[in-house]
Amino acid sequence: MLHCTELSLGIIVMSHLVSAFERIKKWQAHLLAGGVVFFLSVLFVQTFFAYAEIVPSNEVQVYVRPSVTCFASPSSASTGQTVTFTSNVLPSPLPAGQSYRYSWSSAGATLVFGDTVSPSYVVRYGSAGPHDATLTVTPIGVTPPGSESLAQTASCSVSVYPPSSFNYSISAGNVAMKPNETRTTIATLQLISGTTEPVTLAISRITSQSGAFVTGNTDTLALGSGNTRFSVTVASPNGVSPTASINLQLQTQTQTPLVIYTVELTGTASVVPPRTKTFTVTVSTTGSGPIVPKFEEF
Repeated sequence: MLHCTELSLGIIVMSHLVSAFERIKKWQAHLLAGGVVFFLSVLFVQTFFAYAEIVPSNEVQVYVRPSVTCFASPSSASTGQTVTFTSNVLPSPLPAGQSYRYSWSSAGATLVFGDTVSPSYVVRYGSAGPHDATLTVTPIGVTPPGSESLAQTASCSVSVYPPSSFNYSISAGNVAMKPNETRTTIATLQLISGTTEPVTLAISRITSQSGAFVTGNTDTLALGSGNTRFSVTVASPNGVSPTASINLQLQTQTQTPLVIYTVELTGTASVVPPRTKTFTVTVSTTGSGPIVPKFEEF
């Protein structure tokens, strides 16, 4: 039989839970009292894990296990070159009184500056090959009693190349064209120093002035579809040694948007890190010059 005291306590607990749910909107929670786990599902398909308890002040305290990722910049480097690993931790910000503790490690890395307990980790490597960095992020400021650790770990990698005297550049001029047109432009691989090596040129990204984009690392890349499509194709034999000229075929369709596209080219050789070059393609009714915004008269 349920006594009045038990009923009152249940009402108090439920009122605290309702308040907690209001403070973590967009999250779905299943709470079990006594230090048991509940799960938070967050918008954008991000999932966090959390714990809750009722503290002496009769407030529900939420402890969040973060979602952690990291990335290296650049993603490819030469031995001795500075590499910055950067963390991406959600949710952010944390509830009042809580913060994150960072811990980085990477075999063979030499710290350039900063430390191993910051959101970023700046190092260099003395040996070639793939190198991984490991990041552990732990919420601090509170400790959920009787619960498992809230720490989360992520890893990210960088490809490191040995020293090489081979060096080259990529150049490509800006282009203007009309809808429903095919045009050829030239990308030039220029040897700067060292013994020449084969370079493979790829279309790695197309970005529209509107913000739309597509990525890849291929001979042909297209943004849009059907009669709105804009595409770029490497039309010459690939894997050639600098100095060399490579034809790029640009193609628009009847309804390709009248905007400026930024095309990114990536050159890849076995002895040096990949390098990129961008150029623009302006699509307009006249097929020449930059787009000038038109203003209506009133």
